[in-house]
Amino acid sequence: MTFAVGLVIGLIIGWVIEWVIDIFFWRTGRNPLEEPLAEAEARIADLEAELAETRTVVAE
Repeated sequence: MTFAVGLVIGLIIGWVIEWVIDIFFWRTGRNPLEEPLAEAEARIADLEAELAETRTVVAE
């Protein structure tokens, strides 16, 4: 086996191992920040609506 063939085989094996690790350890489960982010975005929308209502009352 020549050096180039060994290098290519090693790269392929390394890529497969990295892919398996990525699948099992990094892509499992949801992002733990998704739910707090959604709650914060909902709170921002509520506060923006309240602000718009307050501006309407003040402008009258």
